[in-house]
Amino acid sequence: MPNYLDEAHRAEIVRLSTTFTSQTEWPTWLLLVGFYLAWVFIVFYGTTLGEVFTIVLLVPLLVLWMSIQHELIHGHPTRWPAMNKALGFLPFAVWYPYDIYRDTHLAHHNDAVLTVPGQDPESRYVTAAF
Repeated sequence: MPNYLDEAHRAEIVRLSTTFTSQTEWPTWLLLVGFYLAWVFIVFYGTTLGEVFTIVLLVPLLVLWMSIQHELIHGHPTRWPAMNKALGFLPFAVWYPYDIYRDTHLAHHNDAVLTVPGQDPESRYVTAAF
């Protein structure tokens, strides 16, 4: 159940949920298409661009990929987990396979242990004994 700050906040969320952007998720789709096009460009022209420039392009692109995967895990741009997985499972950034990242990230949102050292898989806090 959603939590709102007040009635005006609830009304604004309801209003925003009816907008074209909310209904189509076009910004996320644009990022996905842009990412894949940029990746294909770098694959085909990386040797022409040179090693240093290719790396300079890849670093922010891979950071963007992790952000896109985060959006996919949280149900954007579709409400179908299998479709989101299909869009985001390719291991462009090899930190985590998609399934492991999804499972640990969703476990991180367990509010009872959010930021608790040793229990929240994404917390970087340490215990007092450390």
